[in-house]
Amino acid sequence: NSRATYGIGDAQNGARGTSVNLLGLGERGTLVLIDGHRAAQSAMGNFVDVSLIPLAAVDSIEVLSQGAAAIYGSDAVGGVVNIVLRSNFT
Repeated sequence: NSRATYGIGDAQNGARGTSVNLLGLGERGTLVLIDGHRAAQSAMGNFVDVSLIPLAAVDSIEVLSQGAAAIYGSDAVGGVVNIVLRSNFT
């Protein structure tokens, strides 16, 4: 359940990107990891723009669709998405 686009401030300078929304709890409730490390949020929004990661660099995507707040904190109420990148990508 991910949004195709997520817009902020459409009438002004805004940000658009692709976010992950597990269990319908919003982008803030889903923790996005890249190779096991927390990914930085968008400059204008409270979501991680996964469209900035080139698909050719992705090896696999691991999804923990249950709440994982006990392990990862309140950012992971809706679940965790770990994007594993290829180690030998050129």
